Amino acid sequence: MAQLPLFFFGFTLLQTVAFDFGQSSDTGLFELTCGSLKENIQLDVVVAFNASVSQGEPVKLECHIIPHEYMEFIQWERNGTWVLHFNLSTRETKYGTGFEGRVRLAPDCYAHGDWSLMWDQALLEDQGDYFCSAYNQGVRKEWGHPAAGRLGSHLGLDPALTLAMVQASHMVLARGPEADHHSRLIGDRSREPTFKQWLLTNGLMAKFNLRGKGEKLPFAETICYRAVLDAVMRAHTKATEREIQQCIADHLKHAPGRRGGRETC
Repeated sequence: MAQLPLFFFGFTLLQTVAFDFGQSSDTGLFELTCGSLKENIQLDVVVAFNASVSQGEPVKLECHIIPHEYMEFIQWERNGTWVLHFNLSTRETKYGTGFEGRVRLAPDCYAHGDWSLMWDQALLEDQGDYFCSAYNQGVRKEWGHPAAGRLGSHLGLDPALTLAMVQASHMVLARGPEADHHSRLIGDRSREPTFKQWLLTNGLMAKFNLRGKGEKLPFAETICYRAVLDAVMRAHTKATEREIQQCIADHLKHAPGRRGGRETC
């Protein structure tokens, strides 16, 4: 799903244009308006693939680009941060923080235009969306083929595991109709507890991340988290808490981009 956030005068508004199914024909320059404000955003729809791996196993994300004179360097990125940088003139390879000595390219990458990113021993923390492209003077000139890869654990990408987590999130221990949303989640012990079915909406999930970083609330400290964890581990006996945490974190991360996840301007 492609998302176009609105940026005006250095601020991000609580507004997102989302494509449930991105197509190559969606590539182009979009003019987004909010009242009297306008912003142009370039959307690139690229070819991507999924790769799954278990902790400590090797993995490879494919990328092929034929070097040209107008290209200065090849770069892999994740979450807006560069992972690996290869200078086409000096043939020097630099690594992003946390990836030093852990990722590599093939020795003959330049000769064959094969810029596939490889791990000998991947970690669960390596999960995420990776993008490969060629740059010149800080401007992207060409996407790789394929241009993107999503790396996840073999359980973290299991649709059944994700579905169990989402279904479990719709059952939570509530503390009575007069309690606000936050006290229901954290389990306010000052009220007599009662059980009820309660929907954890995208709008509410957008207020949380797993550990409460930044201005978000800590989902891992709620009783809803324990309900999700218990339900998934019963349905998937081989799943570890760490793998489920990764799945929950990803689900919360993308809540703002789902229907009802952001307020309108």
